Amino acid sequence: MQKTRILFIVDGFPTLSETFIVNQITGLIDEGYDIRIFSIAENKKVKIHQVIKEYRLLEKTYYNTIRTPVKKYKRVLYALTLLISKFYKIQWRVLFNTLNIKKHKKEAYNLNLFYKSIYFVFNKMPHIIHAHFGHNGIQFAELKALNIIPSTVKIVVTFHGYDLMPNKEAYYRKKYNVLFKNAAIFTVNTVYLQHLLKAVNPGLKNIEILPMGPNLKLFHVKKANRRNKEEAINISYCGRLINLKGSHLMIKIAKALKEKEIHFKMNIIGEGELMDELQLKTKDFNLENFIKFYGGVSQEKIKNIFKESHLFISPGIEDEITKRAETQGLVIQEAQAMALPVLVSDAGGMQYGMVDGKTGYVLPQKDINAFVDKIIYLKENEEVRQIMGNYGMKYVNNHFTTTKLTKYLIDKVYCYE
Repeated sequence: MQKTRILFIVDGFPTLSETFIVNQITGLIDEGYDIRIFSIAENKKVKIHQVIKEYRLLEKTYYNTIRTPVKKYKRVLYALTLLISKFYKIQWRVLFNTLNIKKHKKEAYNLNLFYKSIYFVFNKMPHIIHAHFGHNGIQFAELKALNIIPSTVKIVVTFHGYDLMPNKEAYYRKKYNVLFKNAAIFTVNTVYLQHLLKAVNPGLKNIEILPMGPNLKLFHVKKANRRNKEEAINISYCGRLINLKGSHLMIKIAKALKEKEIHFKMNIIGEGELMDELQLKTKDFNLENFIKFYGGVSQEKIKNIFKESHLFISPGIEDEITKRAETQGLVIQEAQAMALPVLVSDAGGMQYGMVDGKTGYVLPQKDINAFVDKIIYLKENEEVRQIMGNYGMKYVNNHFTTTKLTKYLIDKVYCYE
């Protein structure tokens, strides 16, 4: 029986931060699907997670590095070179369609359509195209509108938030018009992101809420670790060091804990534009002995840091300029899987991936005192901290397993009619 071919469209591959895409891909491979990855850009200097090596995903990746020559004679020569060198891989229906001047006029005559369709000229047509991030789906929706991609091919688009910033409804309505007309179904990771998508296209019915899931083969423990009464409470943050993630608030939280003479350690994992500022403030507030910066690290390293931690914090905010906020925050599920209670802000969609009062607490964004008070409470109530940690671990294992999310993806998204 022929395997279902799925082509994933991503910004760049591999990346350190977008582990949720890798988890989705490996889950489908485990289910027997034939997966290929179309990467808009090639990331050559990024650390590679072990799972990418285990599944040999780089061998399944096509990098969109072919560019259309400016001068027409060079376009023709390069096209001929490609056709000769890859002759036995040519998909003739697609090739002839891209060159159909009567149908596609100037786009065919100047070979623009040939170069836009280059992947499909030399590779078997997938049964499903799954674009991560709305902007990555536009080109493929356009090719489907031109019948380069047949109508039988289902286009699935997953929005993540960066591609649906608030208060830009009119802009996205125009930008994604061809996407809304030619994609079969759209997925979002939380109710919060669903609201943003519906604000752009209120009449959109084909939306499924499908959260991203952590790699539970990696992020797992048997039970919450135990902290000795005299031991410092070990707090972790993991995420991009950018404004909306609230990484700058971690320094304020640390400063307040120090002023209250709380015995603590803080791990800040991630890289980003605020790194220098955060390190400078750490020095200004004499917090060097309390805070350790790790930069961008592998998932394996993150797991080991979490294993030694007692608490996880994600104090994201609504960005004052873009009004954007975290839509899910997969690392929150990774932390809960490691039996860490989580403290998250009420900004965006983070609250939908945990249980307030059971696996941690949802706190008002920017409320430093609220975060500090809960840290102190959990430090002084070790039994509560462990109960929360263990509940969170069970919660993630009941709701965010790769098996469960992959089944939902197959049954509710890929089989959507």
